[in-house]
Amino acid sequence: MVAFRTWLRALAQPKNLEIITKEVQSSKRRNSQFLIDYVREYDPKIKRASSAKALVDVVVQKFQEGMPDKTMLEIFGLLKKVFEAVRSYDGSDSAIQVDYKEIRKPIIKKYGNPSKMYTKSIELMRFDQNKWASNREEAQKKVAQKNKSKVQFKDSYVYEVMDNISATDDSWASLSILAQLATGCRSGEILSYSSFSPVEGKEGWLRQDGVSKQEHKIKAKQREYVEKPVLHISVEQFINVVNNIRDQLADDIKRFKGDHYKLSSSKNPTINRKVKHFFKDHPNVDQLTSHTMRKIYGNLSYHSFANKSEESEQSWLSRMLGHQEGVLQVATSYSVVHVNSKEQTQTSANNAIGDLNAKNKTTEQAIAELSTRLEELSIQINSKKKVDKVETFVDVPRNSKLRNGRVLDRLKKSVKVMETKNMDINSKTLRSLGYGTAVIKTFMGTYKAK
Repeated sequence: MVAFRTWLRALAQPKNLEIITKEVQSSKRRNSQFLIDYVREYDPKIKRASSAKALVDVVVQKFQEGMPDKTMLEIFGLLKKVFEAVRSYDGSDSAIQVDYKEIRKPIIKKYGNPSKMYTKSIELMRFDQNKWASNREEAQKKVAQKNKSKVQFKDSYVYEVMDNISATDDSWASLSILAQLATGCRSGEILSYSSFSPVEGKEGWLRQDGVSKQEHKIKAKQREYVEKPVLHISVEQFINVVNNIRDQLADDIKRFKGDHYKLSSSKNPTINRKVKHFFKDHPNVDQLTSHTMRKIYGNLSYHSFANKSEESEQSWLSRMLGHQEGVLQVATSYSVVHVNSKEQTQTSANNAIGDLNAKNKTTEQAIAELSTRLEELSIQINSKKKVDKVETFVDVPRNSKLRNGRVLDRLKKSVKVMETKNMDINSKTLRSLGYGTAVIKTFMGTYKAK
């Protein structure tokens, strides 16, 4: 097999990058068949459908096997060229960030963060921060605009879709939609991750053990399980549906070795196509995905089962959909779906007042969350200052061990670089670069005089 660096050098040739760029920009899947073929020719074990992810897999594998530092740094420079080609469509910088983060994990594991190698990897393979920030701001504006106008559903329409799936299609993708509408579980939880059982003493309620996606910027207690109502079908029917799905996907579950994130990522496109099939006559069909099914469940279950005098919609969504305890900001994005039902039109004034009281409680919780977040940001800022300080020193020449009488000249070169970086020039910083007290004293006397 050809050496990995030689293989990557060939891939990073301008003619190959031009092919990748043209394929990516003309493909609706934003993918490069040339790159996938190129990766699989090198390593037939790579089975990823995404060209970018296929490249990430082979790079991470080689980094884990180990290679000289110099070789690794050259590879980072080559990878930047390739990823800029394979991610050359608009708004792709967030995807590049995910790829870069995955590739740097072996570096962090071996060298630590902060470390000189980690800093170098960032310098050699950094996505356009300004473009990413601009794209993110634009995306947030679109989300805010979308959130202002809720997507409308009728409960009868949702139940018709569920009946249609039950009667006509028992494929794993269609059954996944049925399961999500019935319980609001994430696709990964249904496909492989969670286990389910009836709740004793609560007919029609389900216990879900194993809740994925628990990481959040705000520290909060993790949910070990969730108890929730099952919509339109029985608990027994739901468990049978899940077992059927997992029987159909047994080979894939085995292939992904229990990694439910990778399994769900590979299956979500198929589920999303089925969503558009079953909701094809909905006016917002182009916006609907498997994630929308969770939102529908959250809204419909709230209006059907929640005690609105004691609990707000955000609190209910957070609890039923398995968000971290006390984290309500995430639940807000799930309230952009509105399901019309008879129960909602019969809401009494007492319930409306109770709902307002519950929202006041939610506001208090949100304030507590923000307070916690501010504390975390303070810690992160202080940590970032330390990292920035380490990164700043990387390119500043240190004093060598040569005894050629030119130590003062070397110190002046170090100071010149420090001045371009707007660094503080004092005895402490110069001492950290390996210079002795005598030469620092001599230099600082003339430097201060200037």
